[in-house]
Amino acid sequence: MKHKHFPIIILAVLLSFSQVHGEENEVNFIEVSCNRLSDGGNTFYINGANCSYDGRLNRWSNNLIEEWFKLAAENGMNCVRIFACGESTSKNDTIKENGRVYQTGPGEWYEPAFKSTDYALYCARKYNVRIVFSLLTHTQSSQRYSTWAGLNDEGDFWNNETCKTYYKNYVRYLINRVNTYTGIAYKDDPYILAWEPGNEIDISTKKMVRPLIAQS
Repeated sequence: MKHKHFPIIILAVLLSFSQVHGEENEVNFIEVSCNRLSDGGNTFYINGANCSYDGRLNRWSNNLIEEWFKLAAENGMNCVRIFACGESTSKNDTIKENGRVYQTGPGEWYEPAFKSTDYALYCARKYNVRIVFSLLTHTQSSQRYSTWAGLNDEGDFWNNETCKTYYKNYVRYLINRVNTYTGIAYKDDPYILAWEPGNEIDISTKKMVRPLIAQS
């Protein structure tokens, strides 16, 4: 009698596992086909929004992140845009306490921020909402990278090889990261609809950004 609930427990564990990891064949990567977005051959139309509160879900609790994705799904959204960037010029910067910082220096990763982004991807999978990740802010990121490289002008970011290396290293780290909730590498996760090279990048910098992303 003491083992009577054992099959039920096993079933519950398996169901929970399938909810987190999902079936690889259930979701397609969104692709570009004949100048349109394609989901397994069907046209994919984006109906979504930019994430509020400075665009950084990593400043929220996991409960609030899940509530946000649930509301997005309930209101018919299939895509959201989230910032996956944030840099600090000092390890003691108080902004780090808000979980906003992904890097406290070149190659110095702030894990709590990444874990919040992991959870956002878990919720995206749970509620069937795709994510567009923005990898750089035109002002804060370029300024921080320039400071790390010992430069005085944030505009130097676009032409400085050291800054470019910092940026490319971050992109590589993020796309190769394995999600702590799903066990899936970001680069292999179909719930990431697209990577945005940078936020509010004007025409003067577009020619510099494209080859930078291609090399990453």
